[in-house]
Amino acid sequence: MTTITATGADTFSVVDSTGKVQEMSGEMLMKLLAMRGSQVCADELQVQMQKSNDVLDAIKEAEDWAAKVDDAKAEATRSGSATDMPKKMMKFFGDHGIGRSGYGNFYDRGDGTEGVKYTADQWNVAKENLQAYIHKMNGQSQMDYIRLQSLTNQNNRLFSLMDSIETKSNQTKSEIIRDMK
Repeated sequence: MTTITATGADTFSVVDSTGKVQEMSGEMLMKLLAMRGSQVCADELQVQMQKSNDVLDAIKEAEDWAAKVDDAKAEATRSGSATDMPKKMMKFFGDHGIGRSGYGNFYDRGDGTEGVKYTADQWNVAKENLQAYIHKMNGQSQMDYIRLQSLTNQNNRLFSLMDSIETKSNQTKSEIIRDMK
């Protein structure tokens, strides 16, 4: 934690988390705070971008599974019998809390795992559940995008503040030098 104490009209004592003490002007303090704020904002942007990418990846994977559900439904319709839900699909549905229709013909795959066969109607329910998940994730993606915009705007304001402080400092220095001549 950093502690800041005014020690004069335009001087401050800054004690960082290691106990290191620095004396600085108000101008330098403002620059330091703006830079730290910008770094925090940049870190948050990085985390938010990763979350957003994760959501987009999940949407893409769900859309890929939706195409496979359509294929399985078509096969079940064509053959007139139930078709197997692949293990990876079962895992995706389970990992993401997507209902698989709640019923089906369960069987032992012979490798110690349970399998399930779905009729065309059961595949329809699974597809509806998958579409609901995709819809939810699209909403999450939109919220992530808004958060990214907000963080980007905040970062831009901090850079503008740093630029403004620097410009004012340069103007003050120029005025002092001009007055000295």
